[in-house]
Amino acid sequence: MSFDESKNYHGESGPGQQVTVSADWVPPLCWWAPKYTPQQFADFMNSWSKPGDFEYNIYHDGHPYTNFNIGQKGMWWESFENWSPNTYWKEVDDCGTALLATANPPDQPWTWAAAGQVPPGGGTLTGQDLGKLALNHLRVPPIAAQNVGLAPKADKQVVNLSTWLWLDQAIFHPLSVTATLKAPMPPLSATATATPVALDIDPGDANAQVFTSGCTGDNAGHIGRVWTGQSGDPACGIVYRNPGPRTITLKLVWNVTWTSNDPAYPGGTVPGPVTSQGTVPVTVNEIQSINN
Repeated sequence: MSFDESKNYHGESGPGQQVTVSADWVPPLCWWAPKYTPQQFADFMNSWSKPGDFEYNIYHDGHPYTNFNIGQKGMWWESFENWSPNTYWKEVDDCGTALLATANPPDQPWTWAAAGQVPPGGGTLTGQDLGKLALNHLRVPPIAAQNVGLAPKADKQVVNLSTWLWLDQAIFHPLSVTATLKAPMPPLSATATATPVALDIDPGDANAQVFTSGCTGDNAGHIGRVWTGQSGDPACGIVYRNPGPRTITLKLVWNVTWTSNDPAYPGGTVPGPVTSQGTVPVTVNEIQSINN
């Protein structure tokens, strides 16, 4: 199995937050996955086992396999266990023990399946399982003050002047991870995607006016509208009515979906919600007019 994380969050604005969803949508604890062709398995076994060894007797000497099944069409499948931070040791260990009991012969970490088939004892992955494993690798960024656009800037806020607010488009956009099971049937894959959809603004001042019509994600998953000289009320932003220091609290909601090339499990929406949060300190100034 492989994971493509080229479109994942990589810590540009601080440690990423693991996408946590409801307890009934978690990855499997253990599974069988195709790992080696017969020749690859032979090369692997010969790199550390030798005639007379227990494993060599099983996979080479006919008890029950001969010469690592070279010449046959199929794959050697290997057992895998999900030792992620969200799993418990005993549950994973129990799952692995039950999985190995289905191997031929039992209690071995490798088992054979002919071309187009899977190990007969179960424990193989579906497209939804791959979606869960992809989700387990997905990270979303925190809302760091340096990645929040403000016009005027944080220390130059002005009473009764519109403040436009947006999130850095280089950081906040759809993020995804793809998990691929390199089986010859053809390969099975699933992609988990987190898309920013809505930003909640708490201006830190009950008298401030908040504008949120543009705080939803656009077609590219961008939040807020970058200020380029527009006048009038902001699409996403604040108007403060009183001077003084304030702390803006932001909460970003992500919509998480998954897709798969498994016809039985083509995809869907992951139970949520998934959120990122952060704060931005600002100073609101009052401009005094002078009458001569």
